[in-house]
Amino acid sequence: EGRADVLARFDDGSIALAEVSAGAGSVLVWASGLSNSWNDLPVQPVFLPTMHQLVRHLANYAPQRPWLTAGQVLDLSQHLSQLPNGLSPVELRAGSEETVELIMESPSGEREVRRVGSSASYVTLDEQGFYEVRNLAGRDEVVSAVAVNVDAAESDLTRLDAEELASAVTFRAGGQGTMNLAATLTPVEKERRQGLWWYLLVAVLLILVAETAIANRVSRSSTS
Repeated sequence: EGRADVLARFDDGSIALAEVSAGAGSVLVWASGLSNSWNDLPVQPVFLPTMHQLVRHLANYAPQRPWLTAGQVLDLSQHLSQLPNGLSPVELRAGSEETVELIMESPSGEREVRRVGSSASYVTLDEQGFYEVRNLAGRDEVVSAVAVNVDAAESDLTRLDAEELASAVTFRAGGQGTMNLAATLTPVEKERRQGLWWYLLVAVLLILVAETAIANRVSRSSTS
C-alpha cells in the first residue's frame, strides 16, 4: 500500500484531494461529490480549469513546444500520433515489440533512419533550421517539421560591466591588482600612457621615410 499525498484541503482542514501511486501511474481521490450539493466548487470559475489540469496530470501529458533550441534532444515517439495507423507513444511504451522506422532529415539535408521504440528514438538537434520527420514506409512523405532556433543568450546585446569583463579575462592572482591600478590612475596619467603610442607611431613613420630615401639613393647609384 502506497502512502497518499494530500494535495488540497477544505477550509476546515479535512482532505479535499489526495494522490496515491498505483503501478506505473497514480490515482487521485476527490473527497467530495462533483455536484454542488456538498460545496460550491462545481459552480466556481476555477472548477473547469482544475479538472483539465487533473486530467493532464493523470495522463502525464506534456504539450509539444512550438520550437526547440539547438543542443536539445527530440523524442521521435511524440510524432507517432501523426502517422497513418501508427502506434501512440503510450502503446509503444506499454511493452509492444512493434517499431516504426522514421527518417530524420536535418536542415543541411543529411538523412538518418531511426527505429522508434528502441534506444535510438532520441535525436540531438545540433543544427539551426527545420528538421523534417519522414515516414520510411509511406513514400517518404513528411510527417512533421521541427523548428530549431539558436540559444537566445548568444544574441544578448546587453552592455557588459567593465569590471566583470576585466575579472573574467584576467587571472585571479593578478586580476585584482590590475583592476586596482586602473581604478587609481587619474585621467591625466591615463592620457599620458595613451600619448606614448603617438611617439612610437612617429618613430616608425620616420624609419619608413628614411628607409625609402636610402633605397632610392642606392638604386640611383647602381643604375648610374
